[in-house]
Amino acid sequence: MEDCVRQVKSGVQDGKKVAEARAKLAKVHGQELFKLQPQAFAWRVLHDLPQDQFGIPKDVEQAMKRWNAALVWRIERGLGLVQSVGGNHSEEELRVELTKLKSPSCKGQLTSEADLRMMPGTDTILPHVELSCTDVGNGSPAYEVLTFFPHASGNMIAVSHIGETLQIAQTADATFLNQVAAIAAQR
Repeated sequence: MEDCVRQVKSGVQDGKKVAEARAKLAKVHGQELFKLQPQAFAWRVLHDLPQDQFGIPKDVEQAMKRWNAALVWRIERGLGLVQSVGGNHSEEELRVELTKLKSPSCKGQLTSEADLRMMPGTDTILPHVELSCTDVGNGSPAYEVLTFFPHASGNMIAVSHIGETLQIAQTADATFLNQVAAIAAQR
């Protein structure tokens, strides 16, 4: 599966290779989704979402390095990204750690909330964290919504959506979550 992701990323100029790689990745469903590495996991979910709303930037490699992410994608007035998180943590542990991590880059007031969400159509409970920064250094606010998915390895897959408004980040997060649930429900 990881080869599929590499082919999709590197084969942008070769439409046939991209189509073949995406077709292989599109066949992953059910609990197999949670066995994929974070990058392949995100590619699989993004495959079924509208590309005009969840698109991969042309400079994806640079964006991944900049954000220290396994994959980065565009959303309306924001971005999404995926990372691996070692271990299994409570929503409060995640909130505290994320607040510490994001605090230096927030020049205004940083607030955070955490709760648990149920994945639609399942009994899977997911940690969920929302961060709000009133000034990211240029006078603009930023909002980040993270949902943490289980991985077969025992680690977690962190999916983050960052937007100019909280509604943008929440909407992208909900859309991604619903797509994960739809893929997980397929047999």
